[in-house]
Amino acid sequence: MTLAGVRVCMFVRNAFEYDARVEREATALAAEGARVTVVALWDANRTKRREKRGSVFVRRVSRWFWLLDWVRAAWLRRARPEGGGAPERSLVAGGLNTAQRSWTTVGRIGAVDRVRTLVISIRMAVVGVLERADVYHAHDLNTLAAASWAARLRRARLVYDSHEIAPEQENIVDPAGTAKLERRLIARADAIIHTTPMRAKWAADEYGIPMPVVVRNVPNLRTRVEPIALAEHFGFPEGSKVLLHQGGMQPNRGIEVLIRSVALMDERFTLALVGPGRLRPTLEGLVAELNLQNRVRFHGPVPHEELLRFVAGAWCGFSLLLDTCLNHRWSLPNKLFECVAVGVPVIVSDNPEIAEFVIRNEVGETCDPADSSSIASAVHRLDERYEGAREAAARTAPTLRWEDESRNLIDLYHQVAGAPPKRIPLRRAARMR
Repeated sequence: MTLAGVRVCMFVRNAFEYDARVEREATALAAEGARVTVVALWDANRTKRREKRGSVFVRRVSRWFWLLDWVRAAWLRRARPEGGGAPERSLVAGGLNTAQRSWTTVGRIGAVDRVRTLVISIRMAVVGVLERADVYHAHDLNTLAAASWAARLRRARLVYDSHEIAPEQENIVDPAGTAKLERRLIARADAIIHTTPMRAKWAADEYGIPMPVVVRNVPNLRTRVEPIALAEHFGFPEGSKVLLHQGGMQPNRGIEVLIRSVALMDERFTLALVGPGRLRPTLEGLVAELNLQNRVRFHGPVPHEELLRFVAGAWCGFSLLLDTCLNHRWSLPNKLFECVAVGVPVIVSDNPEIAEFVIRNEVGETCDPADSSSIASAVHRLDERYEGAREAAARTAPTLRWEDESRNLIDLYHQVAGAPPKRIPLRRAARMR
Protein backbone atom coordinates (compact mmCIF):
# COMPACT_ATOMS: atom_id res chain seq x y z
CA MET A 1 0.00 0.00 0.00
CA THR A 2 1.35 3.41 -0.99
CA LEU A 3 0.28 7.01 -0.46
CA ALA A 4 -0.32 7.52 -4.18
CA GLY A 5 -2.84 10.30 -4.77
CA VAL A 6 -2.51 11.75 -1.24
CA ARG A 7 -1.70 15.47 -1.29
CA VAL A 8 0.38 16.67 1.67
CA CYS A 9 1.04 20.30 2.52
CA MET A 10 3.77 20.98 5.11
CA PHE A 11 4.37 24.30 6.87
CA VAL A 12 7.74 25.41 8.26
CA ARG A 13 8.62 28.82 9.71
CA ASN A 14 12.01 29.22 8.03
CA ALA A 15 13.32 29.63 4.49
CA PHE A 16 13.65 25.82 4.10
CA GLU A 17 17.32 25.94 3.15
CA TYR A 18 19.03 23.81 5.81
CA ASP A 19 16.13 22.09 7.60
CA ALA A 20 17.25 18.47 7.29
CA ARG A 21 14.33 17.02 9.29
CA VAL A 22 11.63 18.64 7.18
CA GLU A 23 13.42 17.68 3.98
CA ARG A 24 13.81 14.06 5.11
CA GLU A 25 10.14 13.75 6.05
CA ALA A 26 8.88 15.43 2.87
CA THR A 27 11.11 13.25 0.68
CA ALA A 28 10.07 10.05 2.50
CA LEU A 29 6.38 10.78 1.93
CA ALA A 30 6.99 11.70 -1.71
CA ALA A 31 8.84 8.38 -2.17
CA GLU A 32 5.66 6.64 -1.01
CA GLY A 33 3.71 8.33 -3.80
CA ALA A 34 2.34 11.41 -2.02
CA ARG A 35 2.42 14.82 -3.69
CA VAL A 36 4.23 16.95 -1.11
CA THR A 37 4.42 20.75 -0.99
CA VAL A 38 6.41 22.63 1.67
CA VAL A 39 5.19 26.15 2.48
CA ALA A 40 8.09 28.21 3.89
CA LEU A 41 9.28 31.80 4.22
CA TRP A 42 10.70 33.74 1.30
CA ASP A 43 14.05 35.49 1.47
CA ALA A 44 14.47 37.55 -1.69
CA ASN A 45 18.28 37.49 -1.42
CA ARG A 46 18.68 33.72 -1.10
CA THR A 47 15.60 31.76 -2.09
CA LYS A 48 13.05 31.43 -4.87
CA ARG A 49 9.33 31.95 -4.46
CA ARG A 50 8.64 28.59 -6.09
CA GLU A 51 10.91 25.66 -6.79
CA LYS A 52 11.02 21.91 -6.95
CA ARG A 53 13.65 20.15 -4.87
CA GLY A 54 13.85 16.58 -6.00
CA SER A 55 10.33 15.22 -5.68
CA VAL A 56 9.14 17.97 -3.31
CA PHE A 57 7.47 21.25 -4.33
CA VAL A 58 8.33 24.40 -2.37
CA ARG A 59 6.23 27.55 -2.12
CA ARG A 60 7.41 30.51 -0.08
CA VAL A 61 5.51 33.46 1.34
CA SER A 62 6.88 36.89 2.20
CA ARG A 63 7.59 37.52 5.86
CA TRP A 64 7.46 41.29 5.36
CA PHE A 65 4.60 43.76 5.50
CA TRP A 66 5.90 47.19 4.53
CA LEU A 67 3.53 49.26 6.70
CA LEU A 68 4.28 47.24 9.84
CA ASP A 69 8.00 47.38 9.12
CA TRP A 70 7.87 51.17 8.67
CA VAL A 71 5.98 51.64 11.96
CA ARG A 72 8.38 49.30 13.79
CA ALA A 73 11.44 51.13 12.46
CA ALA A 74 9.95 54.51 13.40
CA TRP A 75 9.30 53.39 17.00
CA LEU A 76 12.82 51.98 17.22
CA ARG A 77 14.27 55.33 16.13
CA ARG A 78 12.20 57.16 18.76
CA ALA A 79 13.34 54.79 21.51
CA ARG A 80 17.02 54.88 20.59
CA PRO A 81 19.02 57.17 22.89
CA GLU A 82 21.01 60.08 21.46
CA GLY A 83 24.25 58.12 21.52
CA GLY A 84 22.69 55.30 19.52
CA GLY A 85 22.21 51.69 20.58
CA ALA A 86 19.20 49.53 21.31
CA PRO A 87 16.18 50.84 23.24
CA GLU A 88 16.85 48.37 26.07
CA ARG A 89 20.23 49.99 26.75
CA SER A 90 18.57 53.37 27.27
CA LEU A 91 16.75 51.88 30.27
CA VAL A 92 20.03 51.79 32.17
CA ALA A 93 21.39 55.24 31.37
CA GLY A 94 18.42 57.30 30.30
CA GLY A 95 16.58 57.83 33.55
CA LEU A 96 13.02 56.97 34.56
CA ASN A 97 11.24 58.97 31.88
CA THR A 98 13.39 57.50 29.12
CA ALA A 99 12.89 54.02 30.58
CA GLN A 100 9.11 54.50 30.65
CA ARG A 101 9.09 55.68 27.05
CA SER A 102 11.34 52.80 26.02
CA TRP A 103 9.24 50.16 27.75
CA THR A 104 6.17 51.59 26.01
CA THR A 105 7.99 51.42 22.69
CA VAL A 106 9.19 47.87 23.31
CA GLY A 107 5.59 46.90 24.08
CA ARG A 108 4.44 48.50 20.85
CA ILE A 109 7.16 46.73 18.88
CA GLY A 110 6.03 43.45 20.46
CA ALA A 111 2.48 44.17 19.32
CA VAL A 112 3.74 44.87 15.78
CA ASP A 113 5.64 41.57 15.81
CA ARG A 114 2.49 39.72 16.90
CA VAL A 115 0.52 41.31 14.07
CA ARG A 116 3.24 40.37 11.60
CA THR A 117 3.16 36.79 12.89
CA LEU A 118 -0.59 36.75 12.29
CA VAL A 119 -0.11 38.13 8.76
CA ILE A 120 2.46 35.42 7.97
CA SER A 121 0.14 32.70 9.32
CA ILE A 122 -2.71 33.99 7.17
CA ARG A 123 -0.49 34.08 4.09
CA MET A 124 0.66 30.50 4.77
CA ALA A 125 -2.90 29.31 5.34
CA VAL A 126 -4.05 30.86 2.04
CA VAL A 127 -1.28 29.10 0.11
CA GLY A 128 -2.15 25.89 1.93
CA VAL A 129 -5.82 26.12 1.01
CA LEU A 130 -4.90 26.70 -2.64
CA GLU A 131 -2.83 23.50 -2.52
CA ARG A 132 -6.08 21.54 -1.93
CA ALA A 133 -4.25 19.06 0.28
CA ASP A 134 -5.63 15.98 2.00
CA VAL A 135 -3.24 16.32 4.96
CA TYR A 136 -1.79 19.52 6.44
CA HIS A 137 1.42 19.00 8.40
CA ALA A 138 2.59 21.69 10.86
CA HIS A 139 6.27 21.68 11.82
CA ASP A 140 6.35 23.26 15.30
CA LEU A 141 3.82 25.38 17.13
CA ASN A 142 4.58 28.53 15.13
CA THR A 143 2.90 26.99 12.05
CA LEU A 144 0.12 25.04 13.77
CA ALA A 145 -2.45 27.84 13.55
CA ALA A 146 -1.93 28.23 9.78
CA ALA A 147 -2.10 24.48 9.23
CA SER A 148 -5.21 24.10 11.37
CA TRP A 149 -7.01 26.92 9.52
CA ALA A 150 -6.18 25.37 6.15
CA ALA A 151 -7.24 21.90 7.34
CA ARG A 152 -10.59 23.24 8.56
CA LEU A 153 -11.33 25.14 5.37
CA ARG A 154 -10.41 22.12 3.23
CA ARG A 155 -12.03 19.60 5.63
CA ALA A 156 -8.72 17.76 5.64
CA ARG A 157 -6.57 15.97 8.22
CA LEU A 158 -4.08 17.77 10.45
CA VAL A 159 -0.69 16.45 11.64
CA TYR A 160 1.27 18.32 14.32
CA ASP A 161 5.01 17.62 14.25
CA SER A 162 6.52 19.21 17.36
CA HIS A 163 10.30 19.50 17.15
CA GLU A 164 10.55 21.09 20.61
CA ILE A 165 8.72 21.30 23.95
CA ALA A 166 7.13 24.60 22.93
CA PRO A 167 6.37 26.20 26.33
CA GLU A 168 9.59 24.87 27.90
CA GLN A 169 12.11 26.58 25.60
CA GLU A 170 14.52 29.04 27.17
CA ASN A 171 13.52 31.97 24.92
CA ILE A 172 9.78 31.78 25.64
CA VAL A 173 8.60 34.97 27.36
CA ASP A 174 5.16 33.64 28.34
CA PRO A 175 5.34 29.87 29.03
CA ALA A 176 1.79 29.71 30.44
CA GLY A 177 0.35 31.49 27.41
CA THR A 178 2.33 29.28 25.05
CA ALA A 179 1.10 26.13 26.82
CA LYS A 180 -2.49 27.41 26.66
CA LEU A 181 -2.18 28.04 22.92
CA GLU A 182 -0.63 24.65 22.26
CA ARG A 183 -3.26 22.91 24.39
CA ARG A 184 -6.04 24.57 22.38
CA LEU A 185 -4.55 23.90 18.93
CA ILE A 186 -3.30 20.38 19.65
CA ALA A 187 -6.91 19.31 20.24
CA ARG A 188 -7.55 19.86 16.53
CA ALA A 189 -4.77 17.52 15.36
CA ASP A 190 -5.55 14.08 13.96
CA ALA A 191 -2.02 12.87 14.77
CA ILE A 192 0.94 14.19 16.78
CA ILE A 193 4.66 13.58 16.33
CA HIS A 194 7.53 14.29 18.74
CA THR A 195 11.31 13.89 18.41
CA THR A 196 12.24 11.96 21.58
CA PRO A 197 10.47 9.50 23.89
CA MET A 198 10.66 11.85 26.91
CA ARG A 199 9.28 14.80 24.97
CA ALA A 200 6.45 12.61 23.72
CA LYS A 201 5.68 11.46 27.26
CA TRP A 202 5.70 15.07 28.47
CA ALA A 203 3.11 16.04 25.83
CA ALA A 204 0.90 13.05 26.67
CA ASP A 205 1.00 13.85 30.40
CA GLU A 206 0.67 17.63 30.03
CA TYR A 207 -2.21 17.69 27.54
CA GLY A 208 -3.94 14.39 28.28
CA ILE A 209 -3.50 13.11 24.73
CA PRO A 210 -2.54 9.67 23.40
CA MET A 211 1.20 9.03 23.28
CA PRO A 212 2.60 10.87 20.22
CA VAL A 213 4.51 8.96 17.58
CA VAL A 214 8.28 9.40 17.96
CA VAL A 215 10.30 10.19 14.84
CA ARG A 216 13.93 10.82 15.81
CA ASN A 217 16.31 13.12 13.96
CA VAL A 218 18.46 10.40 12.45
CA PRO A 219 20.26 11.18 9.17
CA ASN A 220 19.53 9.78 5.74
CA LEU A 221 22.74 8.09 4.62
CA ARG A 222 22.07 6.69 1.16
CA THR A 223 25.73 6.39 0.21
CA ARG A 224 29.08 6.31 2.00
CA VAL A 225 30.11 9.72 3.28
CA GLU A 226 33.53 10.82 2.05
CA PRO A 227 35.20 12.68 4.94
CA ILE A 228 36.84 16.08 4.56
CA ALA A 229 40.41 16.28 5.87
CA LEU A 230 39.56 18.92 8.47
CA ALA A 231 43.13 19.67 9.61
CA GLU A 232 44.08 20.58 6.06
CA HIS A 233 40.75 22.32 5.37
CA PHE A 234 41.09 24.65 8.37
CA GLY A 235 44.85 25.07 8.16
CA PHE A 236 45.66 23.22 11.38
CA PRO A 237 49.02 21.46 11.78
CA GLU A 238 49.25 18.00 10.25
CA GLY A 239 48.22 15.35 12.76
CA SER A 240 45.81 17.64 14.65
CA LYS A 241 42.85 15.97 16.33
CA VAL A 242 40.05 18.22 15.13
CA LEU A 243 37.13 18.60 17.53
CA LEU A 244 33.92 19.67 15.76
CA HIS A 245 30.93 21.66 16.96
CA GLN A 246 28.31 22.02 14.24
CA GLY A 247 25.04 23.90 14.48
CA GLY A 248 23.72 27.27 15.55
CA MET A 249 26.09 29.51 17.52
CA GLN A 250 23.61 30.56 20.18
CA PRO A 251 23.62 31.05 23.97
CA ASN A 252 23.46 28.05 26.30
CA ARG A 253 24.99 25.68 23.75
CA GLY A 254 28.19 25.44 25.80
CA ILE A 255 30.26 26.93 22.98
CA GLU A 256 32.00 29.62 25.04
CA VAL A 257 33.00 27.02 27.63
CA LEU A 258 34.14 24.64 24.89
CA ILE A 259 36.45 27.33 23.51
CA ARG A 260 37.90 27.96 26.98
CA SER A 261 38.44 24.22 27.42
CA VAL A 262 40.74 24.11 24.38
CA ALA A 263 43.34 26.04 26.39
CA LEU A 264 43.32 23.17 28.95
CA MET A 265 43.93 20.44 26.36
CA ASP A 266 47.03 19.03 24.75
CA GLU A 267 48.04 21.19 21.76
CA ARG A 268 47.27 18.32 19.39
CA PHE A 269 43.58 19.14 19.90
CA THR A 270 42.07 21.87 17.72
CA LEU A 271 38.48 23.08 17.38
CA ALA A 272 36.33 23.80 14.31
CA LEU A 273 33.00 25.63 14.74
CA VAL A 274 30.65 25.18 11.77
CA GLY A 275 27.29 26.91 11.47
CA PRO A 276 25.39 30.20 11.63
CA GLY A 277 24.44 32.28 14.65
CA ARG A 278 24.36 35.71 16.21
CA LEU A 279 26.92 34.64 18.83
CA ARG A 280 29.76 34.25 16.33
CA PRO A 281 31.27 37.77 16.75
CA THR A 282 31.36 37.29 20.53
CA LEU A 283 32.98 33.87 20.13
CA GLU A 284 35.57 35.25 17.74
CA GLY A 285 36.38 37.92 20.33
CA LEU A 286 36.79 35.24 22.99
CA VAL A 287 39.18 33.27 20.78
CA ALA A 288 41.30 36.41 20.27
CA GLU A 289 41.21 37.20 24.00
CA LEU A 290 42.53 33.70 24.81
CA ASN A 291 45.05 33.85 21.95
CA LEU A 292 43.66 30.64 20.43
CA GLN A 293 43.46 31.80 16.80
CA ASN A 294 45.82 29.00 15.72
CA ARG A 295 43.71 26.30 17.42
CA VAL A 296 40.11 27.49 16.89
CA ARG A 297 38.59 28.22 13.48
CA PHE A 298 35.10 29.19 12.23
CA HIS A 299 33.07 28.18 9.17
CA GLY A 300 29.62 29.32 8.05
CA PRO A 301 26.58 27.07 7.46
CA VAL A 302 26.79 24.37 4.80
CA PRO A 303 24.17 22.12 3.12
CA HIS A 304 23.40 18.94 5.02
CA GLU A 305 25.16 16.59 2.57
CA GLU A 306 28.38 18.59 2.85
CA LEU A 307 27.97 18.95 6.62
CA LEU A 308 28.09 15.16 7.00
CA ARG A 309 31.48 15.20 5.24
CA PHE A 310 32.72 17.67 7.86
CA VAL A 311 31.37 15.41 10.62
CA ALA A 312 32.96 12.30 9.13
CA GLY A 313 36.35 14.06 9.09
CA ALA A 314 36.24 15.06 12.77
CA TRP A 315 38.07 13.35 15.64
CA CYS A 316 34.91 13.77 17.74
CA GLY A 317 31.75 15.86 17.83
CA PHE A 318 30.02 17.81 20.60
CA SER A 319 26.51 18.46 21.84
CA LEU A 320 26.71 20.67 24.93
CA LEU A 321 23.22 22.00 25.61
CA LEU A 322 22.99 23.45 29.12
CA ASP A 323 20.16 22.17 31.29
CA THR A 324 18.32 25.51 31.34
CA CYS A 325 14.87 24.15 30.41
CA LEU A 326 13.00 20.89 29.82
CA ASN A 327 13.49 21.30 26.09
CA HIS A 328 17.26 21.03 26.57
CA ARG A 329 17.05 18.35 29.24
CA TRP A 330 15.13 15.97 26.98
CA SER A 331 16.93 16.68 23.74
CA LEU A 332 18.38 14.20 21.25
CA PRO A 333 19.70 16.64 18.65
CA ASN A 334 20.57 16.00 15.01
CA LYS A 335 24.28 16.36 15.67
CA LEU A 336 24.30 13.39 18.06
CA PHE A 337 22.89 11.01 15.47
CA GLU A 338 24.91 12.53 12.63
CA CYS A 339 28.19 11.86 14.46
CA VAL A 340 27.35 8.30 15.45
CA ALA A 341 25.92 7.48 12.01
CA VAL A 342 29.29 8.20 10.36
CA GLY A 343 31.25 6.42 13.11
CA VAL A 344 32.50 9.48 14.99
CA PRO A 345 32.49 9.47 18.84
CA VAL A 346 30.73 12.26 20.74
CA ILE A 347 31.09 14.27 23.92
CA VAL A 348 27.75 15.43 25.29
CA SER A 349 26.11 17.20 28.20
CA ASP A 350 25.20 15.18 31.27
CA ASN A 351 21.51 15.89 30.54
CA PRO A 352 19.58 12.67 31.19
CA GLU A 353 18.23 11.61 27.79
CA ILE A 354 21.32 12.27 25.68
CA ALA A 355 23.71 11.02 28.40
CA GLU A 356 21.75 7.77 28.70
CA PHE A 357 22.07 7.18 24.95
CA VAL A 358 25.83 7.82 24.92
CA ILE A 359 26.56 5.73 28.03
CA ARG A 360 24.34 2.82 26.95
CA ASN A 361 25.95 2.64 23.50
CA GLU A 362 29.49 3.50 24.74
CA VAL A 363 29.92 5.95 21.86
CA GLY A 364 31.60 8.77 23.79
CA GLU A 365 31.82 10.65 27.07
CA THR A 366 29.61 12.96 29.12
CA CYS A 367 30.57 16.20 30.86
CA ASP A 368 29.30 19.26 32.69
CA PRO A 369 28.80 21.70 29.77
CA ALA A 370 29.23 24.70 32.10
CA ASP A 371 32.71 23.61 33.27
CA SER A 372 35.67 23.93 30.88
CA SER A 373 37.81 21.55 32.95
CA SER A 374 35.04 18.92 32.78
CA ILE A 375 34.95 19.21 28.97
CA ALA A 376 38.74 18.95 28.75
CA SER A 377 38.73 15.90 31.05
CA ALA A 378 36.07 14.25 28.86
CA VAL A 379 38.25 14.80 25.77
CA HIS A 380 41.26 13.23 27.52
CA ARG A 381 39.15 10.27 28.75
CA LEU A 382 37.91 9.71 25.22
CA ASP A 383 41.48 9.87 23.94
CA GLU A 384 42.42 6.97 26.24
CA ARG A 385 39.72 4.68 24.82
CA TYR A 386 39.27 6.25 21.40
CA GLU A 387 39.39 3.15 19.22
CA GLY A 388 36.82 1.42 21.42
CA ALA A 389 34.47 4.41 21.12
CA ARG A 390 34.88 4.46 17.34
CA GLU A 391 34.07 0.75 17.16
CA ALA A 392 31.00 1.30 19.36
CA ALA A 393 29.84 4.14 17.08
CA ALA A 394 30.29 1.87 14.05
CA ARG A 395 28.20 -0.84 15.78
CA THR A 396 25.48 1.64 16.72
CA ALA A 397 25.31 3.36 13.33
CA PRO A 398 23.13 0.68 11.64
CA THR A 399 20.42 1.29 14.27
CA LEU A 400 20.22 4.95 13.24
CA ARG A 401 19.01 4.60 9.67
CA TRP A 402 16.38 7.00 8.35
CA GLU A 403 15.01 4.20 6.19
CA ASP A 404 13.92 2.48 9.43
CA GLU A 405 12.97 5.60 11.40
CA SER A 406 10.82 6.94 8.57
CA ARG A 407 8.55 3.87 8.85
CA ASN A 408 7.03 5.47 11.96
CA LEU A 409 6.11 8.51 9.87
CA ILE A 410 4.84 6.52 6.90
CA ASP A 411 2.76 4.15 9.06
CA LEU A 412 1.20 7.15 10.77
CA TYR A 413 0.32 8.66 7.38
CA HIS A 414 -1.32 5.45 6.22
CA GLN A 415 -3.56 5.64 9.30
CA VAL A 416 -4.27 9.35 9.00
CA ALA A 417 -4.87 9.37 5.23
CA GLY A 418 -7.41 6.59 5.54
CA ALA A 419 -9.32 8.11 8.48
CA PRO A 420 -11.89 10.91 8.46
CA PRO A 421 -10.58 14.27 9.72
CA LYS A 422 -11.26 15.33 13.28
CA ARG A 423 -14.31 17.52 13.57
CA ILE A 424 -14.18 19.97 16.47
CA PRO A 425 -16.52 22.96 16.40
CA LEU A 426 -14.64 26.26 16.67
CA ARG A 427 -16.12 27.31 20.02
CA ARG A 428 -15.58 23.93 21.60
CA ALA A 429 -11.92 23.83 20.48
CA ALA A 430 -11.35 27.26 21.96
CA ARG A 431 -12.68 26.09 25.35
CA MET A 432 -10.72 22.80 25.50
CA ARG A 433 -8.08 22.54 28.20
